[in-house]
Amino acid sequence: MNKETHLSEVLLDSVRRTVALPRIASEPVAVNRAAKAIRDRWPDVAGRDLPGDPEDIVRGLLARIERDDWRDCYWSDLCDGIRAIGDTRKSFWKQTQYRPVLDLLFQEVRRGEQPIFIAAAARAYVDSWDRDSTFTVELGHRLLQRKTVPQDWFHELATTYALFNPDEVVGRLRAALIESDSPYETIRGLGMPAPHGLSLMQEVHRDFIRHLDRRLQAGDVEAYRLLLDWIAPEGREPMLTGAGEAIAAMLTPWIEQEPPAEVRDLLEHRLVEAFQDPRILRAGAWGACSRISERASDVMLRWLTGKTIRTFFRIIDQVAGSHMWKDRGPFWLDRLEKGYIQEAWFALSPLGETVANRLDAESRGEISLAWAENKSRNSSDKEKCLLFVKDSGLWIVEGSHNFKVHIFSRDSGDPVAPYQEAYDCDEIRRTQRDRRNVEAIVHRGPWQYKVGRRIAEWSK
Repeated sequence: MNKETHLSEVLLDSVRRTVALPRIASEPVAVNRAAKAIRDRWPDVAGRDLPGDPEDIVRGLLARIERDDWRDCYWSDLCDGIRAIGDTRKSFWKQTQYRPVLDLLFQEVRRGEQPIFIAAAARAYVDSWDRDSTFTVELGHRLLQRKTVPQDWFHELATTYALFNPDEVVGRLRAALIESDSPYETIRGLGMPAPHGLSLMQEVHRDFIRHLDRRLQAGDVEAYRLLLDWIAPEGREPMLTGAGEAIAAMLTPWIEQEPPAEVRDLLEHRLVEAFQDPRILRAGAWGACSRISERASDVMLRWLTGKTIRTFFRIIDQVAGSHMWKDRGPFWLDRLEKGYIQEAWFALSPLGETVANRLDAESRGEISLAWAENKSRNSSDKEKCLLFVKDSGLWIVEGSHNFKVHIFSRDSGDPVAPYQEAYDCDEIRRTQRDRRNVEAIVHRGPWQYKVGRRIAEWSK
């Protein structure tokens, strides 16, 4: 390939020698419409995984340049090349040895004659975006200056939202999020292949959170709804990378105070629904939130503790609503309100699970709590529902029907592990028979006084 010949001409000439291509209109309306429908249905299709190691792809192109050998080279190889050389982990574009590859690819971007290659270059720009990167700046400049402007997924993003201007694109996309009633669908509707993607969209995400911060601090429920609709859009997979930052931003204002009831209910429901119960899933978004601020994640644990206990009593009212149970609910709720109880978990009988699922359906997912199963083998035990609370640092098991209050001292070895999937009533009783410093108290006479006294003694 001599200096006067562009790679696009070499590849096109190779195709001409093997295939007679039909002539098509410069703007094939039907094809564009079909392509848009595909992108709308499968928005991440342009972001397929590279077929091999990025460095091998870049080295392969360098070898072709050095040998001037373009046999069996296709536009798909160049699409892989532009994405591989911009790999954010290795930054091959910075390495002098690969400069010929970068120059060749940038030359073809500037010419802009192959829509599939320009689309891949635009995706490489989005995926490797860094405001301070010369690769981002140079690639964006060449995409702006290309000779032809195909109507591709990035057309509106480029013309209205300054996609290829690193100094403007973040602010414009953030403004689109703030002004939208449905942030995720707005960005997706603009053609962005992966609204929750990395690099550029992560910077937009962080900017979005920063601009909502004052409203979050003030307890503005619409700001919370907007951010939740962005990280956990209805009918879509929730955000992975970056969700922890958003969760921390929403919970931090309530470390020392309580939010408006509407905000709390919204956060409890939507966050648990999208990212699961943080008591049993410590990784993912909840793990990221804890790394940013452990106190912020503790806010949700505090809320879920109260919600767990109150939900348990709602279920018990319908499962075992006897007179014996009426004094148990107020006792534990009083200890909750006084701040003695730090954690809570419950296990349900088959009937309890039926009631819980019905309550959840009636409240349209308002409960959104995980729970364990009562897997007892004894027929009378199968009917029981169990409440596990951590009170003053001690684990305690309360139960429905005639189940005793089991209190485990600090040095009892924590035989009742919280947040398990299933429990057996007889195994819990056996701990009281087999271990010291485990006490079982019957719900008779001044049982509340006995329980409170034992907790006070063992928690010192």
